[in-house]
This record gives sequence, structure tokens and C-alpha cells, in this order.
Amino acid sequence: IMSEEIMKKGIAFSDENDMIPIFLTNELHSENCISGEQSILDKVDMPVYRNENILNNISAPNCILLMTKNDIDNLCQNVLSLFKSSTRVNLVIQDLDEWDKDDLAKYQFELEAIALEIIAIANKIQEIPEINVLTDIFDLKSMSNCDAGIKSYTLAPNGKFYLCPAFYFDNPNNSIGSLEEGININNPELLMLSKAPICNACDAFHCQRCKYLNQKLTGEYNTPSSIQCNISHIERRVSFNIQKELIKNGFQFDNILQAIDYIDPLTKIYKPLTKCL
Repeated sequence: IMSEEIMKKGIAFSDENDMIPIFLTNELHSENCISGEQSILDKVDMPVYRNENILNNISAPNCILLMTKNDIDNLCQNVLSLFKSSTRVNLVIQDLDEWDKDDLAKYQFELEAIALEIIAIANKIQEIPEINVLTDIFDLKSMSNCDAGIKSYTLAPNGKFYLCPAFYFDNPNNSIGSLEEGININNPELLMLSKAPICNACDAFHCQRCKYLNQKLTGEYNTPSSIQCNISHIERRVSFNIQKELIKNGFQFDNILQAIDYIDPLTKIYKPLTKCL
């Protein structure tokens, strides 16, 4: 719970540093902490669902579906249920660091089932239902990853800053500054895409490139874990198949995907090195 004092200081910090505050909360109780004619607390409803409450979904253009490895077998069913009331589903995997090869195989199976439904719906209504992990890549010509630590920072209820909420919830000692001290990131250049050689060699443009998972699983902000690369390329492969079928029926895309023969971009980097050896 963030106190009104911390919230006011956070807004003041945003004003002083030309930042736009975004509140992640169920409800805001403060009424008099915002200055200016236009409130920055404009309400935007995006319902959040889990496997257990999926049948109680309400009509909303966009929604979020939270998923763990225990929910993989119900993924296609859940997404199709949400497509009945939403035109876009944002899938968020909460425990990716715990997935294994069997989970990846099941995930691919479910995505392929979703792909068939997307193709059928698109051909019927001439509009592609959106799910971030499969359809976002169609509109991207370059990496569109998480900008935590570059364009966004997290202010926690303790008055300290973090690269993103995950670092705070994992360990409150992982701060990058405070309201009093400001933001201080060690080696900030390592957060940039230009300093991530594996990601630079990749065209899974929709990948989140999660810095929290990078740091947790590889010890480096700019080095992705194998599980992240594998899951992004499974998604890319299914996206390629969707696009190929829809192009046959007259659909056009900004980003035309090419067939690839690898599931981890590290393989792409190793190939020329192996030839040299």
C-alpha cells in the first residue's frame, strides 16, 4: 500500500524530471494530490483473468490473461472464451523461469490450436483477433521489448526506485535509488538493446526481453536465458504459420516473417564461429 505522502512525492519527482507517472493499482483513494487542469488518473479498465475465473469474463476490448505452467493445457480454451468478449488478449506468463521442455511442448501445442482458430475467425470476419504473443509481431519491423530501466522506472511504496515491479517483489533491496537520492543505475548502457549481442541477432521482435528474468537466470541484464529465447521462437514459428495462411487469403502485413531453422538465436551466432574453427 502506497501512502499519500509517497504518492505526492512521486508525482513531484515526475514533474521535476519530465516523466509521466503511471499508477498500477486497484483503486486510488487520494483526491487532492494532482495539480493541473487535467487529471493523470484517467480510468482505463482492462480486466485481468486467471484460469479459475475465465468463465466470468466481461465485455471489454482488451483483457489480460495470467498463466502459469499449471494452466497450459487450458490455454486455447481460455483464449477462445475471451475472444467471445474481447478483440485482444494480452497473455502474461507468471512463472517462465520454472518451465521445462515438456511445458514448452505443451505450450506449442496450445498455440498451434489457437492459430487454427485465429485463421478461421480472420477469414470469416476479415479481421485478425489479437493475442500479443502471436499477432503483435505482424506489425513490428524492429525490437519492441520492455523498456524498464530505459524509459520506465518503478516507484515502490517504500519510496525507492526499481527497474521494474518484479525486482521489488523479488527483493526490496534491489533498488536503483530513492525519492531523496534520485535514480542511479550501475552500467546503464547494459540495459540497451545495442549492448545485447544475442538479441541483436534475433528477429523475434515481439519478445519481452525481460531484464528481471535475464538477471535472475543468467546474472546479466542484457543476456537472455535460453527459456526466454525458446518460448519467443516457438511463438514466432506459430506466427509464421498464421501469416502464411492469411496471406493466401489476401491479408497484408507490415512485417513479413521468414522461415528460420533455429529456435534459439544463440545457434545463429555459433554457426559462423563453428565454421571458423
